[in-house]
Amino acid sequence: MSTSSTPAWTPALDRPPLSFAGCDYLALARDPILTEAARRAIATLGLSTAASRTTSGNHPAHERLEQDLARFVAREDCVLLPEGFMANLACCQMLARRVTCAVIDAQAHRSLHDAARAAPMPVQTYRHLDAVHARTLLRAQGGPCAILTDSVFTATGDLAPVRDLLDALRDDDLLVLDECHALGVLAPEGRGTLRTLGLDDPRIVLTGTLAKAIACYGGFVCATCDLCAHIRAHCSAYICTTPVPPAICETARCALAHLKRDHSRVRSLSENAHRLRAMLVEFGLIAGIGTPATPIAAFGAARARMDDLVRLCEEMGIMIPRMRYPGGPAPDYFRLSVSSAHTAEDLARLERVLTHWGG
Repeated sequence: MSTSSTPAWTPALDRPPLSFAGCDYLALARDPILTEAARRAIATLGLSTAASRTTSGNHPAHERLEQDLARFVAREDCVLLPEGFMANLACCQMLARRVTCAVIDAQAHRSLHDAARAAPMPVQTYRHLDAVHARTLLRAQGGPCAILTDSVFTATGDLAPVRDLLDALRDDDLLVLDECHALGVLAPEGRGTLRTLGLDDPRIVLTGTLAKAIACYGGFVCATCDLCAHIRAHCSAYICTTPVPPAICETARCALAHLKRDHSRVRSLSENAHRLRAMLVEFGLIAGIGTPATPIAAFGAARARMDDLVRLCEEMGIMIPRMRYPGGPAPDYFRLSVSSAHTAEDLARLERVLTHWGG
């Protein structure tokens, strides 16, 4: 795959490769449960409300999804946004009226950095995963601040030291966790970071997307009722945008309900994530598997060796994305991801390719 061109849409290839790409972690994007729910919802609700929620575009489906999401991730309230990038902007617009500075992990998703600066807020950057450095920067600020980080990092699958970051907060500080790669992935039912760690602190704000493990579309901010009310009343990223189509809201609710009934997909995903990361540790491509393992892993190599792996994957019908994306282990690297649908034979095929490449 060229690093300078748009990747091919995998299902359109004449011979679709075995793919270790993308973020459809629970293999729901084409699942009949969701596609049928979407079909029924579109038939009754149409494609769009065609207006902002603060004018005539609010629909009960938006409010139902907000209630379901808040319960699912253990927060008081939820604000639905058009997509994940906009959710981080709305969150930071809210923070800009309450805190004096954003303290952000150096490898956090660019939407957090961009949103904080656009809000606008002064930004301090702490070393990746270094809660001690975050505490030091926080203590140097005179007023209340917010720490911003991914829960599971987009490029590498690293886990944020959430407990240590929470311990670093003062009473008036906030901790914002971007749950894009944690929702649907962590905890027995895919309920995310707080359920996994058993945390319930009102200073924690969750942002995220429905476009990855939940396989729909839209973004969200989940927090206290007071903070969510502030977003609805004051933040242009919410007030001035057309919301997620109601039919997509109902489809996302279907996905959440399915995860609550059936835990098998999350279990399979966790098992495959452990196998993938253990395999890469064995080959010396990553340093550790993490606890719990996440479905994302990334590694770099010399340019010639990367070219060799690309050719080998093409010959063997396997897709391992080679990419240049912020927060990776190198400017040019491979990012692998597994889903709940990968089989033991799929992972064995990947292992054979890596064995041949490493030999």
